[in-house]
Amino acid sequence: MGFRSSDVPEEKLIPRGTRARARVESSEIADTKAGDPMLKVRLRIVDGQFAGESLFDQALMDHGNENAKRIGLMRVRDLSRAVGVPDWDQPSELAGRVCEIEVGIEDGRNGFAAKNIVSRYLASDGSAPPVVPPMDDNVPF
Repeated sequence: MGFRSSDVPEEKLIPRGTRARARVESSEIADTKAGDPMLKVRLRIVDGQFAGESLFDQALMDHGNENAKRIGLMRVRDLSRAVGVPDWDQPSELAGRVCEIEVGIEDGRNGFAAKNIVSRYLASDGSAPPVVPPMDDNVPF
């Protein structure tokens, strides 16, 4: 059995700034190498020219550096609101939900090629994730 590298198509990146509807295929809490919890998400584009393409994202849920933690939690908030589940107890509650994403490109480094990333999450109508006001628990009955 032989192999011809010319028979394998070159991997093409989705252009930076492309907006696409994507479904959360899986989401889980995992630990970083340092032991900090992070949300890991796999998304699949559901329609259009890039249907079937997968993207991966992750965001810190906790960290000793407050700025890193804040940035991670804002990312989780934006994803959660974009898929219509602003509050959840298990990350699996995000699975199967659809939102719009804007695709970015992360430059290659340390011998790895450039790759597509989620640059931001949008509500399924293309708007920024909605701000959901807190529920007023002081409503008299």
